[in-house]
Amino acid sequence: MASTTIADYQVLSDGSFTLDTVQGGSPNEATLNFEVPSDFAFESGVRKPILSFNILPFEDSSFRVFLNHREVASFTFDKSHTRGHQEAFSVTTAFPNGSSFSNPVPLRIFLSSGKIRLSDVVVWYQIKRDP
Repeated sequence: MASTTIADYQVLSDGSFTLDTVQGGSPNEATLNFEVPSDFAFESGVRKPILSFNILPFEDSSFRVFLNHREVASFTFDKSHTRGHQEAFSVTTAFPNGSSFSNPVPLRIFLSSGKIRLSDVVVWYQIKRDP
């Protein structure tokens, strides 16, 4: 019998943090921890994981996101107001078939230019459930 999947999520950061390459007072990268559940659906397909966060770009800013030491997304934001953002990414990019990983898996945010405040960082994903 085939298994089905359902959506689940993890809040990686419920507060806010600032990354800065402009003034040097804040770090330009942050690492959060993603605990891969035992029933995580590693299959690729239309049900991709989603990275969700709020962002306040103080300056025009660019940053990249790495999960399991592999780049899963890159962003450029113009100086603006706080807003929410969601980005779907490929699970097979972060977890290639047969790759090993330690748990929890690091989710690293690396700011290459500008200054941003991020908050409410959440990863949505699929878990397997037998009918």
